[in-house]
Parts: sequence; structure tokens; C-alpha cells
Amino acid sequence: MKVKFTMFVVVGLMVVGMVGAADQQALLQKGMVSTGTSATDVRGVEALLYDQTDNVGTNGVPSQFFPDFGGGAYAADDFVVPAAGWDVEQVMALGSYSGAGVGASWDVVIYADSGGMPGTEVFSQAGIAATSDVAGDVTIDLAPVAILPAGTYWLSVVCNMNFNPDGQWFWTTRAVQAGGPYHWEDRDGLFGVTACPTWGPGATVCGVGGGLDPDLLFMLNGTVLPVELQSFSVE
Repeated sequence: MKVKFTMFVVVGLMVVGMVGAADQQALLQKGMVSTGTSATDVRGVEALLYDQTDNVGTNGVPSQFFPDFGGGAYAADDFVVPAAGWDVEQVMALGSYSGAGVGASWDVVIYADSGGMPGTEVFSQAGIAATSDVAGDVTIDLAPVAILPAGTYWLSVVCNMNFNPDGQWFWTTRAVQAGGPYHWEDRDGLFGVTACPTWGPGATVCGVGGGLDPDLLFMLNGTVLPVELQSFSVE
């Protein structure tokens, strides 16, 4: 029996932000990383590291593993870690559900950049229970944390949920691009997108999210690395 998967949905979300102390908010630059100077001021203090939750787009893209089909399709977006380096302790991804189901668990994967697309996997944690899930806006605590020296990375958040009867989770798009455009792959061929069996620009090449918005909505929280842990880097 052939099952029809939905490629995108129109969403109207209330963006749920994460409230931090005043010194954390001072680090925030919408769609950008904290500056090197600001990061140095709070080294070793838990902080809001990166926020890309403004300029909410009009659609969402699937990033989900379907246990009932034994495969999935995946989305990722890039961010830049400044010279100080980060311990990423918490990830928030804004999204929505197409049905009555909720994510059974979540996978978080971070890739090093490779020529403007996800490259070598540098962090992976599977089967995480969401700390918070508000209608698809999920907060995920990482244990162990992701230790990232300076460089460009790609974050992938994946919902583990059966298609039948639960439906799909869609990662909400962002109307303004920061860095490179989000990437997507139909790794297991469930969506029949022959242009993107591996990573490709989601909107312009793969055609997901309605082919409209260039980025995804997410936020990173954690700690700026101490000086003694900043002697290595990712090329």
C-alpha cells in the first residue's frame, strides 16, 4: 500500500521563546551568534548562545524518522561558533504537528560544515525525551553536552514518531536567511524527492517547505568554553 507523505504545511505558530537573565539577553543578536567580545565577558556562565527564532516563515519542513516505515527524511541549518567556543547544553526547535501525535523521542545531530553543507558528524544523541513540547515547539536537553570549538556547524533535529496514526512533525521555516540556506535530504526515499537523496538546499533544490523560506527556527543555550579548552578548532 502506497502512503502519501505531506511535503509541507502552512503553519501559524505562537513562537515560544526562552527567558534568560539580562546578561544572557545582552548576548543575543537575532539570526547571528554572540560577538567574540560578549562571549569572553561571560566565559563559563550559562548563556543564550544563539537565537534564530525571529522572522517566522509561512511553512514547515519534515525532519522525522518513521519507525513504522524504517526510514525518514532530515533537515539541518547552519550556525557559527565564535572564537571562544561553546558547550551546547540545550536545543530548541520550533515546529508543528500535522496530526494528533507527539514526538516519542528526538535525535540531535551536529555536523561540521563541508563546503556550505553538512559534512562530518561531530555530535549525535538519539532517543532524547523532550524537556518541553508545546504543540511542536520542542526543547531538548543534551547529556552529554556538545563541545564545539570555533567554526561553522549544522544542526539537525529529528522527530521519532510513527506516521500511522500520529502524523508528521514539521520544522518551521524562517523568512530571513542567516549564513547558508537550510539543507534537507530524502535519505531513505520516502518522499520521492530524487533531487535530494543526500543534502541539498531545501527550498531551492529539494522543493520542501513550499520552496519559499531559506532558513529554520532554532535556539541554542549553554556555556562559553573556558580558556583552557579553546586550543583546538574545526576546519
